Amino acid sequence: MQGLVRMVLMGLMLVLAIPAWADEPPSQVQATDEPKEPGLAAQIGAKLARGLTNFGFGWVEIPKQIYLVGRDRGWLAGTFRGSVEGLGMFGARTIAGMYEIFSFPVPLPPHYQPLMQPEFVWQPDPAWPVRSASATVDATTESHQPATP
Repeated sequence: MQGLVRMVLMGLMLVLAIPAWADEPPSQVQATDEPKEPGLAAQIGAKLARGLTNFGFGWVEIPKQIYLVGRDRGWLAGTFRGSVEGLGMFGARTIAGMYEIFSFPVPLPPHYQPLMQPEFVWQPDPAWPVRSASATVDATTESHQPATP
């Protein structure tokens, strides 16, 4: 019984001392302005997580490409061409995910960089321009303005 009381008291002392540690200034070693590159374990883990995610969610490329092509080229083109592009991206992202799953401990490509851009399917694609709502409104209002002589 005495041992249990001592353990509880020691645990309480440790838990109550944690807020005091939070106010300590960072040490000189941590006070550098240079951004630190993630450690090797973090890079390996990120590659494995990216591979699992791309392998499991590669199918999301099909509706994504239908939407992107439909938005820019019309919904008829989006339905047909977007489906074909989506199937191609689905295959590419799934194979890239499988490669990253099987090769996650090996630094290929160098520094564990992603094979595909964007890194995940839900990120914006750098090849497709992002259209803002204000640009769409401006284009609509300009087309309805009467021509000035």
